[in-house]
Amino acid sequence: MKQSQQVASECNENYMEVTYDLAIAKIALQIQSMEKPRFDNLFIHFGSFHIMMAYFKAVGKFIDGCGITNVMLNSEILASGSINSFITGKHFNRCKRLHTLLSLALQTLHFEKFANDRSIEITDEMKKYLSDFMTEKSVNPTVTREDLVDCFEKYEEYKQQTLNGKYGKTSQFYMIYINLIEHYFMLCRSIRTANLDLFRFVLPKIANLFFTFNQPNYSRYTVIYHDKLMKVHETHPGLQLQLARGSFGVRRTDKSFSRQPIDLTLEQTINADAANKLTGIMHTTNSISARQRWCKSHSIRSTIISHIMEQTGLKKSQDITADLEKSRIKRNSLQLENVVSNIKQNINPFSNDLDKSLLYNISTGQAIQPNIEQFLLNVENLGNELREQFIKECSEDAERFEKAIKRNKILTFVDAVPKKKLAISGKLIEVRMQRDLFAQLLLISLEQTLNIDKVLSYPLTPVPLAMCHADGIICKTDKSVLLKILEKETDSNTPQRCDVLIYDGFFMLHAFQDVPSTFGNISKKLIQMFTNNHARIIIVAFDRYFSPSIKDIEHLLRGRVRDDGEENRGQELDQDEENDVLQDSSADDSSDNDDDSDTNE
Repeated sequence: MKQSQQVASECNENYMEVTYDLAIAKIALQIQSMEKPRFDNLFIHFGSFHIMMAYFKAVGKFIDGCGITNVMLNSEILASGSINSFITGKHFNRCKRLHTLLSLALQTLHFEKFANDRSIEITDEMKKYLSDFMTEKSVNPTVTREDLVDCFEKYEEYKQQTLNGKYGKTSQFYMIYINLIEHYFMLCRSIRTANLDLFRFVLPKIANLFFTFNQPNYSRYTVIYHDKLMKVHETHPGLQLQLARGSFGVRRTDKSFSRQPIDLTLEQTINADAANKLTGIMHTTNSISARQRWCKSHSIRSTIISHIMEQTGLKKSQDITADLEKSRIKRNSLQLENVVSNIKQNINPFSNDLDKSLLYNISTGQAIQPNIEQFLLNVENLGNELREQFIKECSEDAERFEKAIKRNKILTFVDAVPKKKLAISGKLIEVRMQRDLFAQLLLISLEQTLNIDKVLSYPLTPVPLAMCHADGIICKTDKSVLLKILEKETDSNTPQRCDVLIYDGFFMLHAFQDVPSTFGNISKKLIQMFTNNHARIIIVAFDRYFSPSIKDIEHLLRGRVRDDGEENRGQELDQDEENDVLQDSSADDSSDNDDDSDTNE
């Protein structure tokens, strides 16, 4: 802090802006408050990079156990060993890329549903206009085509209706997730474009999730950071002009939209160089004085090296981000298609076939309890209430800021999974699948005599990993996937004639578009459909499954018993019930039948 004041004095500046991560910023704020007004000319920023990582951790808790990680594993965009770092937000680049990819995949599915529900056709002329629009360079890009503007307005209205729960709780949950990722985009855009107003607008929305998911340090200090930014014209007159120019970010190139958080820039430059085995100092000395001298002279060395590189013509061309490379764009596009395809193979959260009153795991098809639904669908409102309550308490009591923040009870999809406990040596131990069990056995074998061959003769997991995911959920996919693979391996020719035709009776029933009002007319229509061919033999099969059956697993996952003992409406209908409701149903209402559970077997 003294060095920062010295730099400000040498540069004839009234104020000096400094950026720390949360651990250092807390101490700096305390020093500034205790030794007031000695360091009043310092404006302390909180590192946006660390705020983003904490935010990814909160978002990870929100989607943990909802089935999206299984979709990512099946799409091969995430390895099983990387799930934990993605959910906990420890790997920034991975979280930044995958959350963006998932959000775009879900928005694609949501827009498809919007286009189908509103009967909107995207013509080739509209696609060409958008393609040309993307290649044009403009300071204020604006869509002028009237049909596209009307489509965008209708979609925004439809999106808000989904966010309010009009089209079901599952659709609402994933639209909330898309909205949370939009907050990250706002934060990133505000830094890249030096938009102070947008930066101050999105910080409270980021803080709301910190309050909801029990991140007390980021909760309280994001609130005070936002308050300092809102009152900067009072505490540091004239500094707001500097902030409006983007001083809370660093632009390392001449290109626009290339600013980055200051603490991220430090991680990529000084900290990375210090840890480098060839040019760094972390591996050569533990002397604090030597490290301080290295840090002070690092900027001078970098300036000299940059000048030499430029004079010799070895300076690299400026680059904003590697994500704009053609190879990266092509890879991301293929991965996006895989994610969209895998979501459709499991459960499309925006499908009209889902029960609107239930919130489903898109991998298992299991609905969660009402109390968990209530928590997940109100995370932003709950966080906003907790944040405003904290601000009110701090305004009434000056000592409230340093006091502990009461932990909030978190309920996620993980809590919906029943847990079993065994009593071992008088202690209750939760039974769960240990992915790293083999590594633990290997470690024990190094310290004690252990016959690994004998140990490996027994299963290490409750369910073989060939049949389930790392979290114990059974692997599932469409039966049609196997058929497509078999078709690739075989050469077939279209038959010249058809002797025998086999119809799935229930499928044909659910394929009805206009259901006749009487059973007689239904029979006639079915006969017309079955006999509209030249086959000599026609077989109509209506399948029934008797317990015990392999179908019992899917039926158990799809059904749920509520707390009051009543069975939910998502449970499958048996064959007799299907026949009873046939005259009042249509193809769009038949979501929870045996034919649908065939899809996810």
